[in-house]
Amino acid sequence: MNFDRLIKLIREEKVSLFIGAGFSIEADAPSVKELCNAILGELDKEQQEEHKDDDLSALSDFYVENICLGSRNELITLLKEKFEFEPKCMTDHSMMAGIPHFHNIYTTNYDTLLESSYPQDEVNVIRNDKDCAFFDPKRTNVFKIHGDFNDPDSVIITKTDYNKFQKKPPFPQLWNMVTSEFVKTHILFIGYSLTDDNIVDIITGISKQIGRNQKPMFLIAPHIPQSRKRQLRKLKIQYYEAYASEFFTVLMDELKEHISDDFRHHKISTETYDRFCKSNHFTPVVSLSKEGENQILSYKPLPGELLTEQVQFTIKPLSDDPFNGFDFERFGKKGINQEMPELPSILFTGEDLLKCNHSVNGVLINSEIKSLMLTPSVTELALTILIPSESFLERTKCRAFKLNEYKRRLVLDCHIYLLEITLDFSDIDTKGYGIQFYFESKDSYSDNNEALKWIKLIKAFFAKEDLIIKELSSSPINLSDSPKQPSSNPFVKHEKYYQNIRAIELKTGNKFAKYFQYSDEAYKISNIVLSYLNHTVINYQSKEECISFGADVIPSTAFLQEVKEGGNVAIVHCEATNSQYELNGSVFVIPYTHKIYNNCKVIEMRKLSDDGIHIDLSYQGESYKVLYSDKPMDDEFPEMRTLEAYNKN
Repeated sequence: MNFDRLIKLIREEKVSLFIGAGFSIEADAPSVKELCNAILGELDKEQQEEHKDDDLSALSDFYVENICLGSRNELITLLKEKFEFEPKCMTDHSMMAGIPHFHNIYTTNYDTLLESSYPQDEVNVIRNDKDCAFFDPKRTNVFKIHGDFNDPDSVIITKTDYNKFQKKPPFPQLWNMVTSEFVKTHILFIGYSLTDDNIVDIITGISKQIGRNQKPMFLIAPHIPQSRKRQLRKLKIQYYEAYASEFFTVLMDELKEHISDDFRHHKISTETYDRFCKSNHFTPVVSLSKEGENQILSYKPLPGELLTEQVQFTIKPLSDDPFNGFDFERFGKKGINQEMPELPSILFTGEDLLKCNHSVNGVLINSEIKSLMLTPSVTELALTILIPSESFLERTKCRAFKLNEYKRRLVLDCHIYLLEITLDFSDIDTKGYGIQFYFESKDSYSDNNEALKWIKLIKAFFAKEDLIIKELSSSPINLSDSPKQPSSNPFVKHEKYYQNIRAIELKTGNKFAKYFQYSDEAYKISNIVLSYLNHTVINYQSKEECISFGADVIPSTAFLQEVKEGGNVAIVHCEATNSQYELNGSVFVIPYTHKIYNNCKVIEMRKLSDDGIHIDLSYQGESYKVLYSDKPMDDEFPEMRTLEAYNKN
């Protein structure tokens, strides 16, 4: 059955419902026949035989006028009891209540199943003119045209009631709202077979009243005789031969697929979209726009409910075997996933992404996704790492995921670096599983104590120390490809750097606000700052084979006795520069740099014209010392003689 035309109107909130008794049959509401039998039970046998074929209105009329002497009280009491029942199946009612596009529902039913299908804060019942004052366009308004037994005066059931209704409706304001609805919206009749002459009279009367301004109407019913079908055509009612449940199922599927787009393009109200989402157990977070499209920013589950998100997509195959899963080792790239950049991810865009839909609890949120990122499914595990030589024992969390059919990867966050352990099971039957380690340094870190702890692991790895990961093997892992000689282990310097940082913090009494990762320059600066704070010298390798100095002096007798040509002296070269050294965002100012050259050889001493002496000296040592100090040379080295020397190199 093609409901396209009707569904399009409902999606635009242009349809109101007119509900008949057939809609309540599955809920076990009393049928017309049961109501008639209840009244017949109050008659004597002769009266029963005489009125057994009467319709409900005629039988009710007889009972009131002839048995109850014109009083409706006994009739109302009798029938009210029949409507005090426990409903059996409310499937159709529940489906209808999940469709907030129906703002107004009109019914000739006496039961209260319609209003009880909705949350109390979403429904408004109108039985008489007084109730019309409470009409609320943001709620679902249920109009009880024939009243119900909660308001006995509103009930229209006897022949006399119907005749009065036809001549002059008892609640004119309510009836005006009914009539205007046929002008403003399309009416969908459900639960009517049109065997009820009263509903036909209502439709005919309204049609005559509003004439050509009446909008097309629709009827959904499972079986209609041909004679009634001809009558429908005369009344300009389009007939769909189907059960209400069939229609609501198709309608609900269509709404779930299109409602988010309808909201974006202002085809439905914000309240309708919000109610529909809530009926599917989540609340949307939206941004409204008067000119452009509305935006759906996010969504959250209702209290006590869960979100089930689903992404359906169609892509061009990555390989010749598209059914063998995604090979994240071959096609994945790191850094795409901002939350977990260490995960190899595959990004589909443009022509590679043929189709992509995102749904929440079955409601389509977005069907125009332009890019899609796939990442492996991650499981959190715990690993126990033991390095006996370093007295290192640590139990830490890791992320485990599948790279492809044969490989699994474990990623450990070791604070100053990420450790990737790749397990290869391709030759598991013959060689067992293979294992590879990869260390990826971080640019910065937050805790120097953690740095000192985790540097032991990578240092031990490159020193080929015994390393045991208990969850992988009880024996040390074979590290045959790692270097053995400690001198070739670059991470010895790394450890010294972190030790320097801790020593500087202890010396100054202040922690660094941030920590940058090891670099050769940062390591050099940490040594300089620590030696300055400790007032100790640093040995530097000489870059030149020979360093030459020259000095002009006016010597004293004592000087000439101490300094002789061919002899050795110590020279201190002072630089007063107030040098600034930046380390982890902090700046250290060092006023003086004293370079100390021991065992400088006096190459030549010659007299000058002004009684002075020129001295040439040479230093050929492999290293020299530097003292970083707050003091000038005279204060730092009071026992040494100050010369106006210069470096001839």
